[in-house]
Amino acid sequence: MRELSPGEQLAGFGGLALLLVMFLFAWYSFDIPGISGLDAFDAFDDWLNIVLVFTAFSGMCLGLFGSGVARVSISLSVVTAVLGAISAVLLLIYLISPPGVPTLGEAAVEVSLGREPGIWLGLASAIAVAVGGYMAMQEEGVSFGDAADRLSSRGSEAGPSQAQTPPSPPPSSSTPPPPPPSSPPPPSS
Repeated sequence: MRELSPGEQLAGFGGLALLLVMFLFAWYSFDIPGISGLDAFDAFDDWLNIVLVFTAFSGMCLGLFGSGVARVSISLSVVTAVLGAISAVLLLIYLISPPGVPTLGEAAVEVSLGREPGIWLGLASAIAVAVGGYMAMQEEGVSFGDAADRLSSRGSEAGPSQAQTPPSPPPSSSTPPPPPPSSPPPPSS
């Protein structure tokens, strides 16, 4: 078993931290007696929670297994870097503009949500996953362009163009091609 690179380790720890912060810390608070705060699962819609959980698991998988899986058309480090960046941007948006207060079927109340340490720790964890994935990409020698080329060539191989036969080579002639022209000697000075 090979040793994990620093980027893979950072992504793994960032993913684990993101998952723990989602469960254990309050992300938003408001002044209603009896309610201490909202964690990520209470504060955000399901789609954002799914993105954050996939980001956390992607980072943890990169930290546990590394990015060298030969059968996959795109590297795990690329997936981790992209998910981490998307999560960081989404959390930054929700840091600037907090989500609405869950009403649980009751009349909506105007409540201002305060930011708790969980949103800051979640943002830092998502950034750690993105940076760790990017570092693993660099250590692997993979770029986003390489990943896009692999995906586009993989998609074109599976399409209908694969069924077409390649063009036949031109007929060979019996005379060999003429030799290339030789260059004149350099002028003497």
